Amino acid sequence: MKKLNVLMTAIAAAALAAYGSAASAADLTLNLAHNQNETHPVHQAIQKFADAVKEKTSDRINIRIFPNAQLGSETECLEQLKAGVLPITKVSAPGLA
Repeated sequence: MKKLNVLMTAIAAAALAAYGSAASAADLTLNLAHNQNETHPVHQAIQKFADAVKEKTSDRINIRIFPNAQLGSETECLEQLKAGVLPITKVSAPGLA
């Protein structure tokens, strides 16, 4: 679980760096897609992460979560991430290969 927190923090930092100018000008909503259902521990950790981001930024940054592969498979989400369409995704290690 600690590794997931570190990974999510790194992902959020990268996303915020990419969208930093928008964050300084106004509120920001970042979409985060993954393929787990809402009862899976990974989704629950992502929800806690989103809640923490919202709280620590005084509601200025919100993470909108799309579970259950709503925005596509892991491969499709990685492609969207590379294209700059999707700011954050969670994929398994084999998907990164």
